[in-house]
Amino acid sequence: MFVRHIIVTFASAVSLTHGSQPQKLLSLSNDNDRYGPSIDCAKKNANFIFNAVHSSMRQWGNSLHHNGLSLYPAMIPQGTLLYHGAPDAKTPPSFEWLAFEIEHAEMFAISWEEVGQGRPSRQSILYSNVEKSTANAAHTQQEWIFEPGYLQIYQANRPLRVLYIDGSSAAKSPFGTLDSQDLIILDKPRSHREELERAKDLCTLGAEWGIEGFIRMEAGFELIKCDFSDGFDYLSHNKRPENDSLKGTEDVFFVEYMRDVASRYHSIGARRVVLDYSSMTSAFFYPANLSSEDSGDYDLSLPRVMHTEHDQLLRIRSDLKEAVFRQTSVHESVDWQGVVDMIVLRFADRLTLLEADLSYLRMTTEIDNLLNMYIDFSETRPNITESIETCSLHYLRPVEPSTVQDHLIYAAIKTATDKICTTLFQAREHLLSCTA
Repeated sequence: MFVRHIIVTFASAVSLTHGSQPQKLLSLSNDNDRYGPSIDCAKKNANFIFNAVHSSMRQWGNSLHHNGLSLYPAMIPQGTLLYHGAPDAKTPPSFEWLAFEIEHAEMFAISWEEVGQGRPSRQSILYSNVEKSTANAAHTQQEWIFEPGYLQIYQANRPLRVLYIDGSSAAKSPFGTLDSQDLIILDKPRSHREELERAKDLCTLGAEWGIEGFIRMEAGFELIKCDFSDGFDYLSHNKRPENDSLKGTEDVFFVEYMRDVASRYHSIGARRVVLDYSSMTSAFFYPANLSSEDSGDYDLSLPRVMHTEHDQLLRIRSDLKEAVFRQTSVHESVDWQGVVDMIVLRFADRLTLLEADLSYLRMTTEIDNLLNMYIDFSETRPNITESIETCSLHYLRPVEPSTVQDHLIYAAIKTATDKICTTLFQAREHLLSCTA
């Protein structure tokens, strides 16, 4: 059926998943600036930008689009609680990891007796704590003897300036999850360096840029806090139960852990992290080669920056630094995720329904329910071009872009909504011609 064909074609192109005067942070590129951001790039990458905004600080979308290439200056509000699993009750003397969920931190609330050499990896600690019967875990048990540690609870005593790295940016994989950290933020070639080294490098950069920590996601969101002595009140440090008292409950604990982090599929909750979308820096704003292959075509693959020119990466990094230094206040930042949420809630379920094997009458009814509000039926022959434009702009009308980033995001979202509305009006026209 023609109608279903154009709906399915559209769905493959655009993925929809559930104070002071602001200052411009970037300059749009001109003919002499081959590396700068542009409206054309934002339109070309509209679906990626749309999804990045919609998925920001949400577990589900960042798991699907795991090679995040967007970066957001952010703020953790005063009063926010964060959790740290540790072998002892001491405050970490330097950078360390904190979790936003209790069970996530408890995975690392253990101590160890050294039988092998060096500190056990975070992955080894996780495996040992749930006693997974894998070769990795067996190898870990041969080298370390684990005992209960402490769950430390901290509370932000002032707003904390952080940088959010989207996608599954805490996943240690060779498939692109670490690209934005290694190749853009740190300007270092891809490597197999350990997480401790990467975190140290991030915090060294953070000290130069005024960033106090870095938010990333794997199975749950985490914060690399660069200095525990500043910005936190240390609330408690409770020791965990002895292993013998938990025998037989390891699998239950792991299920509880997964349930806890999965509860953040659609929101981190309680405004515990406030993103500055108007200072967003995204590789999708730029004329970069984002292909995972040499061909340069990433429409049907997960985008990466592994083949991006080094000068292009340096430009993105430079713009990110400027955005961090000149970050707009939270009150001035446009809530672009809220705008995208309105669009998704309006169209996503209905577009999915229109892919089903519906009768012409049912399909006509569903499309009319979506489009009639944009048509002036007092006219003998309604102006459909005007109706498409009205439909495309409906959820963008309350927005007043101020920064260059705002205009880039606006262009991307307008491109996405224009595809939606144009496709639906084409379907409506075809249905009317079939029933005439």
